[in-house]
Amino acid sequence: MKLTLIIILLLPLQLLSQVLVEGSRARLQHADAEELILYTTPECQHCYYYLPSSLRISAGRGIPEASLVIIKDEVTSRPRGGVLHFLVEWGLKVGSESHVQRLLRSGHDSLAVIMGPVIIDVEARGASIEGNDRLASILTGCLKNRPAAPTTPGAKMALSFRFSEAEIDDFLFYVRHPEKAKASIKINYSYVVKTGRGGERRIGATLWLPFSDILKVLK
Repeated sequence: MKLTLIIILLLPLQLLSQVLVEGSRARLQHADAEELILYTTPECQHCYYYLPSSLRISAGRGIPEASLVIIKDEVTSRPRGGVLHFLVEWGLKVGSESHVQRLLRSGHDSLAVIMGPVIIDVEARGASIEGNDRLASILTGCLKNRPAAPTTPGAKMALSFRFSEAEIDDFLFYVRHPEKAKASIKINYSYVVKTGRGGERRIGATLWLPFSDILKVLK
Protein backbone atom coordinates (compact mmCIF):
# COMPACT_ATOMS: atom_id res chain seq x y z
CA MET A 1 0.00 0.00 0.00
CA LYS A 2 2.81 2.46 0.83
CA LEU A 3 4.52 1.79 -2.53
CA THR A 4 1.27 2.49 -4.37
CA LEU A 5 0.87 5.81 -2.58
CA ILE A 6 4.42 6.87 -3.47
CA ILE A 7 3.85 6.16 -7.18
CA ILE A 8 0.62 8.16 -7.22
CA LEU A 9 2.23 11.12 -5.49
CA LEU A 10 5.25 11.21 -7.80
CA LEU A 11 3.35 10.79 -11.06
CA PRO A 12 2.17 14.44 -11.37
CA LEU A 13 5.74 15.67 -10.84
CA GLN A 14 6.99 13.41 -13.60
CA LEU A 15 4.32 14.63 -16.02
CA LEU A 16 5.09 18.26 -15.31
CA SER A 17 8.78 17.72 -16.04
CA GLN A 18 8.31 16.18 -19.51
CA VAL A 19 11.50 16.57 -21.55
CA LEU A 20 11.64 16.23 -25.34
CA VAL A 21 14.53 15.03 -27.51
CA GLU A 22 15.75 17.99 -29.57
CA GLY A 23 17.14 15.85 -32.40
CA SER A 24 13.83 14.03 -32.92
CA ARG A 25 12.02 17.16 -34.13
CA ALA A 26 9.63 16.43 -37.01
CA ARG A 27 7.71 19.02 -39.03
CA LEU A 28 4.54 18.16 -40.93
CA GLN A 29 2.09 20.11 -43.05
CA HIS A 30 -1.39 19.22 -41.85
CA ALA A 31 -4.91 20.35 -42.67
CA ASP A 32 -5.67 21.44 -39.08
CA ALA A 33 -2.64 23.75 -38.97
CA GLU A 34 -0.11 25.31 -41.30
CA GLU A 35 2.66 23.36 -39.63
CA LEU A 36 2.72 20.72 -36.94
CA ILE A 37 5.89 20.12 -34.88
CA LEU A 38 6.43 16.86 -33.00
CA TYR A 39 9.11 15.45 -30.69
CA THR A 40 9.86 12.16 -28.98
CA THR A 41 10.90 11.74 -25.35
CA PRO A 42 14.08 10.04 -24.01
CA GLU A 43 11.98 7.10 -22.80
CA CYS A 44 10.65 6.14 -26.26
CA GLN A 45 12.30 7.03 -29.57
CA HIS A 46 9.20 6.24 -31.65
CA CYS A 47 6.60 7.94 -29.38
CA TYR A 48 5.76 11.41 -30.70
CA TYR A 49 4.09 14.35 -28.98
CA TYR A 50 2.85 17.40 -30.87
CA LEU A 51 3.11 21.08 -29.99
CA PRO A 52 0.12 23.44 -30.25
CA SER A 53 0.32 25.29 -33.55
CA SER A 54 -2.73 27.56 -33.59
CA LEU A 55 -5.81 28.66 -31.66
CA ARG A 56 -9.39 28.37 -32.86
CA ILE A 57 -12.95 29.06 -31.77
CA SER A 58 -14.34 26.01 -30.02
CA ALA A 59 -17.24 24.35 -31.81
CA GLY A 60 -19.77 22.06 -30.20
CA ARG A 61 -21.37 19.70 -32.74
CA GLY A 62 -20.01 21.90 -35.49
CA ILE A 63 -21.53 25.10 -34.09
CA PRO A 64 -19.01 27.83 -33.07
CA GLU A 65 -19.23 28.60 -29.35
CA ALA A 66 -19.40 32.37 -29.73
CA SER A 67 -22.18 34.88 -29.13
CA LEU A 68 -22.71 38.62 -29.44
CA VAL A 69 -25.66 40.19 -27.61
CA ILE A 70 -26.49 43.76 -28.63
CA ILE A 71 -28.38 45.93 -26.15
CA LYS A 72 -30.68 48.39 -27.95
CA ASP A 73 -32.55 51.52 -26.90
CA GLU A 74 -36.24 50.68 -26.51
CA VAL A 75 -37.31 53.88 -28.29
CA THR A 76 -34.73 54.41 -31.04
CA SER A 77 -33.54 50.79 -31.41
CA ARG A 78 -29.99 52.12 -31.59
CA PRO A 79 -27.28 49.96 -30.01
CA ARG A 80 -26.51 51.09 -26.45
CA GLY A 81 -23.99 48.40 -25.62
CA GLY A 82 -23.22 44.75 -26.04
CA VAL A 83 -21.66 41.60 -24.65
CA LEU A 84 -19.32 39.31 -26.56
CA HIS A 85 -18.47 35.84 -25.29
CA PHE A 86 -16.56 33.01 -26.94
CA LEU A 87 -14.50 29.91 -26.16
CA VAL A 88 -11.01 29.23 -27.53
CA GLU A 89 -9.12 25.94 -27.75
CA TRP A 90 -6.18 24.26 -29.50
CA GLY A 91 -5.14 20.76 -30.48
CA LEU A 92 -5.78 18.29 -33.26
CA LYS A 93 -9.42 17.81 -34.14
CA VAL A 94 -11.19 14.53 -33.44
CA GLY A 95 -9.95 11.85 -35.82
CA SER A 96 -6.88 13.80 -36.95
CA GLU A 97 -4.24 11.99 -34.87
CA SER A 98 -4.42 8.83 -37.02
CA HIS A 99 -3.92 10.93 -40.16
CA VAL A 100 -0.90 12.69 -38.63
CA GLN A 101 0.52 9.32 -37.61
CA ARG A 102 0.28 8.08 -41.22
CA LEU A 103 2.06 11.20 -42.44
CA LEU A 104 4.76 10.77 -39.83
CA ARG A 105 5.30 7.10 -40.71
CA SER A 106 5.44 7.72 -44.44
CA GLY A 107 7.93 10.58 -44.33
CA HIS A 108 9.87 10.43 -41.06
CA ASP A 109 9.66 7.31 -38.89
CA SER A 110 8.02 4.06 -40.05
CA LEU A 111 7.45 3.01 -36.41
CA ALA A 112 6.05 6.33 -35.21
CA VAL A 113 3.16 6.43 -32.77
CA ILE A 114 1.27 9.63 -31.87
CA MET A 115 1.00 9.78 -28.09
CA GLY A 116 -0.79 13.12 -27.80
CA PRO A 117 0.14 16.72 -27.04
CA VAL A 118 3.30 18.04 -25.42
CA ILE A 119 2.84 19.22 -21.84
CA ILE A 120 3.49 22.96 -22.17
CA ASP A 121 4.10 25.77 -19.71
CA VAL A 122 1.97 28.84 -20.37
CA GLU A 123 3.01 32.39 -19.47
CA ALA A 124 1.45 33.37 -16.14
CA ARG A 125 -0.45 36.38 -17.52
CA GLY A 126 -2.42 34.11 -19.86
CA ALA A 127 -3.94 35.48 -23.05
CA SER A 128 -3.40 39.06 -24.23
CA ILE A 129 -4.80 41.27 -26.98
CA GLU A 130 -2.25 42.49 -29.52
CA GLY A 131 -2.62 44.95 -32.38
CA ASN A 132 -2.28 48.61 -33.36
CA ASP A 133 -5.84 49.37 -34.48
CA ARG A 134 -8.95 50.75 -32.79
CA LEU A 135 -10.31 47.23 -32.34
CA ALA A 136 -7.34 46.17 -30.21
CA SER A 137 -7.85 49.22 -27.97
CA ILE A 138 -11.55 48.48 -27.58
CA LEU A 139 -11.00 44.81 -26.77
CA THR A 140 -8.26 45.54 -24.24
CA GLY A 141 -10.47 48.02 -22.40
CA CYS A 142 -13.60 45.88 -22.52
CA LEU A 143 -12.11 42.52 -21.51
CA LYS A 144 -13.88 41.51 -18.30
CA ASN A 145 -11.73 38.55 -17.32
CA ARG A 146 -8.13 37.42 -17.51
CA PRO A 147 -8.62 33.77 -18.44
CA ALA A 148 -6.08 31.05 -17.83
CA ALA A 149 -4.67 29.90 -21.15
CA PRO A 150 -5.43 26.25 -22.05
CA THR A 151 -2.44 23.97 -21.50
CA THR A 152 -4.00 20.83 -22.98
CA PRO A 153 -6.09 20.18 -26.11
CA GLY A 154 -9.81 20.19 -25.42
CA ALA A 155 -9.42 22.63 -22.51
CA LYS A 156 -11.39 25.77 -23.33
CA MET A 157 -10.47 29.37 -22.56
CA ALA A 158 -13.46 31.68 -22.07
CA LEU A 159 -13.20 35.36 -22.99
CA SER A 160 -15.90 37.95 -22.26
CA PHE A 161 -16.13 41.59 -23.36
CA ARG A 162 -18.70 44.23 -22.40
CA PHE A 163 -19.08 47.23 -24.72
CA SER A 164 -20.46 50.70 -23.92
CA GLU A 165 -22.61 52.70 -26.33
CA ALA A 166 -19.59 54.39 -27.92
CA GLU A 167 -17.62 51.18 -28.15
CA ILE A 168 -20.35 49.00 -29.66
CA ASP A 169 -20.64 51.25 -32.73
CA ASP A 170 -16.94 50.88 -33.45
CA PHE A 171 -17.01 47.15 -32.75
CA LEU A 172 -19.95 46.58 -35.11
CA PHE A 173 -17.97 48.34 -37.83
CA TYR A 174 -15.37 45.57 -37.57
CA VAL A 175 -18.08 42.91 -37.53
CA ARG A 176 -19.23 44.27 -40.89
CA HIS A 177 -15.64 44.60 -42.13
CA PRO A 178 -13.58 41.80 -40.52
CA GLU A 179 -10.86 42.20 -43.16
CA LYS A 180 -9.93 45.56 -41.58
CA ALA A 181 -9.21 44.03 -38.15
CA LYS A 182 -5.55 43.87 -37.08
CA ALA A 183 -6.08 42.68 -33.50
CA SER A 184 -5.16 39.15 -32.41
CA ILE A 185 -5.32 36.99 -29.30
CA LYS A 186 -1.83 35.98 -28.20
CA ILE A 187 -0.61 33.24 -25.85
CA ASN A 188 3.06 32.67 -25.03
CA TYR A 189 4.18 29.19 -23.98
CA SER A 190 7.38 27.18 -23.60
CA TYR A 191 8.67 23.61 -23.49
CA VAL A 192 11.91 21.81 -22.59
CA VAL A 193 14.20 19.82 -24.91
CA LYS A 194 17.21 17.63 -24.20
CA THR A 195 20.17 18.62 -26.34
CA GLY A 196 22.65 16.30 -28.04
CA ARG A 197 25.22 17.07 -25.35
CA GLY A 198 22.92 15.89 -22.59
CA GLY A 199 21.87 19.33 -21.37
CA GLU A 200 18.42 20.88 -21.39
CA ARG A 201 17.10 24.14 -22.74
CA ARG A 202 13.74 25.86 -22.72
CA ILE A 203 12.19 27.01 -25.99
CA GLY A 204 9.56 29.74 -26.18
CA ALA A 205 6.76 29.90 -28.75
CA THR A 206 3.59 31.89 -29.42
CA LEU A 207 0.03 31.00 -30.40
CA TRP A 208 -2.10 33.49 -32.35
CA LEU A 209 -5.79 33.80 -33.18
CA PRO A 210 -6.57 36.69 -35.56
CA PHE A 211 -9.68 38.48 -34.37
CA SER A 212 -10.87 38.60 -37.98
CA ASP A 213 -11.55 34.84 -37.67
CA ILE A 214 -13.81 35.50 -34.68
CA LEU A 215 -15.63 38.37 -36.39
CA LYS A 216 -16.43 36.16 -39.37
CA VAL A 217 -18.17 33.72 -37.05
CA LEU A 218 -20.34 36.55 -35.65
CA LYS A 219 -21.62 37.74 -39.04
